Amino acid sequence: MFIETEFKAEEDFERVVKERSKTLFGVKTISSDLKNKIDFRGRRHVAI
Repeated sequence: MFIETEFKAEEDFERVVKERSKTLFGVKTISSDLKNKIDFRGRRHVAI
């Protein structure tokens, strides 16, 4: 069961997603703490 929730900060949302990733995406998924960004030319790079 899921309860709709509003988050005051993006960091709070990201923490909950990380904590519950197996429930949200399945036990056979792999998650990463890295945030991907798209630069102004449209190429993807990883922000560390």
